Amino acid sequence: MIGTNICFDLGTGYLSVFVQGKGIIANEPSVVAYDVENEKISALGKKAYEMMGKTHDWIDIICPVKEGSIADFQIVQNIIGYFVQKVCSNKILKPNVLISIPCDMNSVDKRSVLEMATASGASKACLIEE
Repeated sequence: MIGTNICFDLGTGYLSVFVQGKGIIANEPSVVAYDVENEKISALGKKAYEMMGKTHDWIDIICPVKEGSIADFQIVQNIIGYFVQKVCSNKILKPNVLISIPCDMNSVDKRSVLEMATASGASKACLIEE
């Protein structure tokens, strides 16, 4: 495939991101500090985990994946967009994205995950069942 290949494992406990040719670039807690006023992620992973119980009122600590399924699609889209931008900020071609999903996810949620990945900046998105 032409372009960069990025793989996401959106786990309940940890989020892993793999980039072909670079290896694992992130393996951090699946926690996000979300700034409600500015509607953007202010911290991700370890930094967000350390902020638990110590944040201002306008910052929510969110676990976007709960019990093996995606609980907050908008936050997951922001996470994928963050890593796509981080990996491919200076590249012309959009990346190909592979996302692992639970095997019991229904077809509506699968379609939502595919749409979310393309909205995050992926040229192609594929799902693989865990």
